[in-house]
Amino acid sequence: MRRKKKKVSTVVPKEAKNINDYRDEAIGQITIQTIRDLDMCEIVMETDDETFEKVASMGKELIKGDKHELFGYAVKKAITDTLKERGVIK
Repeated sequence: MRRKKKKVSTVVPKEAKNINDYRDEAIGQITIQTIRDLDMCEIVMETDDETFEKVASMGKELIKGDKHELFGYAVKKAITDTLKERGVIK
């Protein structure tokens, strides 16, 4: 039986454009289809510890039901960690 392929995307640092240069080992078959530069903005927020914990807890529950977001988070974290380990980003 042929498996249906899923398309997912995530936003990572621009230094990840050459991520294939940093690949050490395979974890499965992931094919990069497109890399696009995006115009984005950063929103810096301030909150108290109680609100932070409450919203983080809500996020944890919300993401459990969103496999695309979970996949994207894992890929983004792996790419960012790899770029940091290689000294490409701080």
